[in-house]
Amino acid sequence: MDIFTKIKAHQERNQPLVAFRYPTHTQNTNYLIKAYLQKNTKLYTVKDFQESGFLLAPFLEEQNPILFPCSACEIVQEQVSKATLPDHQQKATIKDESPTTKEEHLRRIQKALEKIEDNTFKKVVLSRKIDFPSPLSPLTLFKRLLKQYPTAFVYLWHHPDVGTWLGASPEVLLKLNGLKLQTMALASTQPVEDHKLPQWTSKEIKEQAFVSDFIKKQLAPYTSTLQIGQTENAKAGKLWHLKSKISGRIKNRNALKNILHSIHPTPAVCGIPKKETQKFIVQNENYNREYYSGFLGELNLQELHTPRKTALFVNLRCMQANDPFYRIYVGGGIVKGSVPEKEWQETINKSKTMLDVLG
Repeated sequence: MDIFTKIKAHQERNQPLVAFRYPTHTQNTNYLIKAYLQKNTKLYTVKDFQESGFLLAPFLEEQNPILFPCSACEIVQEQVSKATLPDHQQKATIKDESPTTKEEHLRRIQKALEKIEDNTFKKVVLSRKIDFPSPLSPLTLFKRLLKQYPTAFVYLWHHPDVGTWLGASPEVLLKLNGLKLQTMALASTQPVEDHKLPQWTSKEIKEQAFVSDFIKKQLAPYTSTLQIGQTENAKAGKLWHLKSKISGRIKNRNALKNILHSIHPTPAVCGIPKKETQKFIVQNENYNREYYSGFLGELNLQELHTPRKTALFVNLRCMQANDPFYRIYVGGGIVKGSVPEKEWQETINKSKTMLDVLG
């Protein structure tokens, strides 16, 4: 029985599962697909981040992350040929661009700009949701995401008490290999144009610098060394971003809970300062983000004679299955100088990551 057949059978029994692939190279012809197939339907949660398994954490920290523990799961993996994954024509268009939807989002952006002007905060990320009807199964969409976005962390996650999520995240939140730490500062967005590199504005460069400076400041108490690489272009599907790689060494392997609390949510999905902007988001977006802009990935995996490994990704470019439609989540960073109409267009550009596989 191949891995996709196992995933389908597990989902048909309505049992908890996650299937995923780590970022790879575009020229790779095979992908390593891994799955956690939970043997019961219990809802486990993370308490102290010393557990081992696969976690899914929400945007708001008041709720404990959900865990698929290694001890409660059958863990399977398989090399899958890219050639066996389905091709498709990208036909989807946004269906919800009513004037009311746009006007509401533009009003929120204007309100955020007023808060920035009076120095309440420097940056805030405002998001919106798009409901797109589709008869396609989550497993079919997962296969399409695998083929279309090889350099992203692609996943399909399901729990009968929570629902079904899937996505293709371009952003690492945190990787730990023993005491060695890796993360990134990712921000700013431009659509890919044929044979052209992006030309970044001062506003976009400043937005990315906010994220880099925040992560550096937040990690400083927990690291003995910390290096921030040069800012570079990063391509994710049909979008360009600005990215800085960050690496270092943590002082205490048991400090993971505190480290994650200090950096999540980052300014790439929330804002600066964190507490004030998170409150603004909750009061003004008029919907619950749930696991959008949270994080997910493998926690504290340990094989014989190797250090514990953790690999967590920000839950961006994602959607939630709400039969008969899928709910797509998209957002953008608002800073001084942001133009509301351009910020609206940025959410449209970002939505195409998911819409392109729904068509």
